[in-house]
Amino acid sequence: MLQTDGEPLTPSDRIIKTVAHTRDVPRTDLPPLYDALDPEAIDDFVTTAEAGSQLQFEYFGTSVSVSVRESGVGIDVTSTGRH
Repeated sequence: MLQTDGEPLTPSDRIIKTVAHTRDVPRTDLPPLYDALDPEAIDDFVTTAEAGSQLQFEYFGTSVSVSVRESGVGIDVTSTGRH
């Protein structure tokens, strides 16, 4: 899990950070993640899903893919150009 200021980032926090970076905007400019998908559901998915499981959704002009792997969690964000 990524860390910031010594605190681990949850998968939903990592998504917000990655989307902000991909869209080149401050995190505070993003709409609430729960407008796209419940952040707790994302975090629960990561902790309970088997390796090979994947979750995909759109958020703030990006396509987000969360993959549970043997080696950890992968978060891939691709810009779609839409908001």
